[in-house]
Amino acid sequence: MKINKTSIIFFTFFMLVISNSKYLIDIKLNSYFEYFILGLLSLEIIYYFIKSNKDKKDIYIFIVIIILFLTGLILQNLSIIIKLRLIFTMIALTIYMFLSNNYLNSYENMKAASYGMFFGIIITTFISLITGTSLLEKVNDNILFFPIKYGFNGGIEYKNMFSTTITAIFIGIFLYFNYVKKNKIDLIILIVLLILQICSASKGGYIIFGLFLILEIFNHINKKSSSIKKSFPFKSKVLVIISLLIFSIFVSRIVYDKFLLKSSTYSYRIRGVDNYLRVVKNDKFHLYFGCAEKAFANNKLNYAENIRKYLMENNINGDNGTYEMGYINIIIKNGLIGFIGFIIGYIWIIRKASSLSQSRERTLIIGIFIILLISSFVESYICNIHQIFGIYCYLIMMGIFDIAKHKEINSNLV
Repeated sequence: MKINKTSIIFFTFFMLVISNSKYLIDIKLNSYFEYFILGLLSLEIIYYFIKSNKDKKDIYIFIVIIILFLTGLILQNLSIIIKLRLIFTMIALTIYMFLSNNYLNSYENMKAASYGMFFGIIITTFISLITGTSLLEKVNDNILFFPIKYGFNGGIEYKNMFSTTITAIFIGIFLYFNYVKKNKIDLIILIVLLILQICSASKGGYIIFGLFLILEIFNHINKKSSSIKKSFPFKSKVLVIISLLIFSIFVSRIVYDKFLLKSSTYSYRIRGVDNYLRVVKNDKFHLYFGCAEKAFANNKLNYAENIRKYLMENNINGDNGTYEMGYINIIIKNGLIGFIGFIIGYIWIIRKASSLSQSRERTLIIGIFIILLISSFVESYICNIHQIFGIYCYLIMMGIFDIAKHKEINSNLV
């Protein structure tokens, strides 16, 4: 088989999913495997960036964000091994966010990444079946008003992670199917992915998947209204924007009232945020530079247990909350200095998207960006390279930007 960029992408994302196998995690072999694949992905992105990129602004923003991300980690009292591990994860994340324009820079490459993940899910499922590792996870709340007790995890550590991985796979295949070429195999896979999504019984996963479908509906409406725009460009844009805002507010209100407020797991996350902020408001060093030295202390406790211990030391009961929400995860690991880095980076992403003349690609980038931001109220997708969904969102946003820029260049030549 000929080794080309598409096959490299397929293999890399296939191995990324395998590295999240619940069985490998249980036998404590996943970490070495995962860091190797994440390092390989970083090297691939750097290679294609050096090979194709001529925009020095990408380098400048990369350097600024790296400084903000790493300042708190360098200043904190961490063991050398843990400090190097955290520094590696932040450098890798910054590479995915800002240097990946030329990696998934075609819908064919996005599809290759999705198929790699899909076959990875098949393998992790078989590994769990062969080893007797559970493929089911207990559900704490009713799903869509139905008393479902278990969700399918596909052989991955958590059903939420499985669900968002399914969403990532769906996005890549759907974009190719919708914008490049329709074929029966892709359609069958999309239907299978929809069934797997339902079987995950993940509320957070359902919300993220639903947001992507809403994004595509909006893109479809936008495309259909192109003829109207030629006659009434201003009025049609105002009508579409107002309609989207009303629809978004309506859907958000239903999701918040019917799901989030009644979800014990989401309330648990909110209490975790409140607990932590109540402590660090009086601990300026850890507020500004992060609390990684507490969260990743070199002991036998995990991240959440260490944070609860830190809260208990400051007379706050940490047992009634959890600390995996993306935004609080940033503040814990990188402090407000690191949080500012994310804000600057996201402003840069929005400005890049807004500068595009291609409305479809501009809408896709901003839509996926909003999905990523919303999803991080559930998990730490925006800042955790151990979660495939976040990595994939950053890569396809930058890839779609490159697709749009090539379209602009070609249209100018014509």
